[in-house]
Amino acid sequence: MKWVGTVDLNGFPAKPNSPSAWCPRWPARRPPADRWCSTRSASACHSLGGAGGKVGPALDGVANRRDADYLKRWISDPPGIKPDTKMPRLPLTEAQIDELVGFLSTQKG
Repeated sequence: MKWVGTVDLNGFPAKPNSPSAWCPRWPARRPPADRWCSTRSASACHSLGGAGGKVGPALDGVANRRDADYLKRWISDPPGIKPDTKMPRLPLTEAQIDELVGFLSTQKG
């Protein structure tokens, strides 16, 4: 089985997009938010500006489709709004949710 380690996989599996491809820059004084951003980032499932995942919908122009109140309710408890959603309830504090909603509310492009 010596040959197994020498197989040219031609780039497979693909390298994941950077978890911080578009993730908001959390203030340094809030390391739990930064850890969430780098390990369970929304960009793992959603794209913005062509960067990120493809599981969830692209977030380009999300502020044109949803207001801040809806975004906050959705991010706080996705299954509470849409029981069959693939988006889990994320372990975010109220302050982190507010900051994320603030960021998404600027995405009008």
